[in-house]
Amino acid sequence: MTTGQLIVVDHAVALLSAAAWFAAGAAVAARRARLALGLLGAAVLVTLVRVATVAVLAGRGWWFVQEKVLLGKDAKTVVRYRVKLELGGLTGLIAPILGKQPPDLHYWLVTGDVPAFVRFEGPMFLHGPVWRLELTTVQWPK
Repeated sequence: MTTGQLIVVDHAVALLSAAAWFAAGAAVAARRARLALGLLGAAVLVTLVRVATVAVLAGRGWWFVQEKVLLGKDAKTVVRYRVKLELGGLTGLIAPILGKQPPDLHYWLVTGDVPAFVRFEGPMFLHGPVWRLELTTVQWPK
């Protein structure tokens, strides 16, 4: 399943989860105990499916929490990108075994009319140490 298809499934499961929780609450309000219990079980099950889809999406590099930083006096939304370097062929099979798989690169960019770089984490060259580069005017929440 592609990431795009998984996002569609995640949205459908989220909608189904909200509907199941709402229906369970309505059944409790209507004092229909057996129906409420069945809907509660369905709501819990669908919520667990949603947790699984979010975990798979997070494993594929999707991040759901917006980060905010202060750039000057303005609060700006930051998007984090993870660049996973994939080695192909025989090298791609052997590199993880030998511990030579390159680490992921992380970039943070401010969104808006004019995108701007705010942070980088990763090696600057092959087999180099992981560096963190940040703008000095950006204040990250503690």
